[in-house]
Amino acid sequence: MRVRTVVVLLPIIISMLASGAVAAERSRVRATGGPAVVSGTVNDASGRPVVQASLILQTNDGGILGRTVTDKSGHFTFKHVAPGNYLVVANHDGFETAASTVTVTTGGAPPLVIALEADTALTSPSRTRGWEQTAKGPT
Repeated sequence: MRVRTVVVLLPIIISMLASGAVAAERSRVRATGGPAVVSGTVNDASGRPVVQASLILQTNDGGILGRTVTDKSGHFTFKHVAPGNYLVVANHDGFETAASTVTVTTGGAPPLVIALEADTALTSPSRTRGWEQTAKGPT
C-alpha cells in the first residue's frame, strides 16, 4: 500500500515543484521589468529578406531558450524574453550560419539585422558554360 501511495503522489509532487519554478521565473521577470521581445530581420548580402531562415535564441552558456523561423519579409520574433544577454543564431540552406548578440533590458531590445552570406560564390562568366558556382574558401 505504501509503494502505491508513493507512485500516485510522485507525479503530483513533481508537478507542484515544476509549477513553483515557473511561478518563480514569472516573479523574477515581473521584478526585472517584464518580458521583452527580441525581433529583427534576416537578409542576404544584397539586403533581400531570407524567407524561412531558422533562428535560435541562446543564453551565454549555450542554453536554448527558443526557436523560430523568418516570415516572407525575413522578420522574426522571440516573445517573453527576460532581461539579459543573448545570442541569436540564424541559418538557412545555401548560406553560412551567422550570429548576433543582443542585450535585453527592462525597456526591451533594439531590432536586429542579421546578414547571411551565401556559402557559394559566383565566378565570372565563361564563354562556354555561363556563370559557374565555386565553393567559398580554400579548395
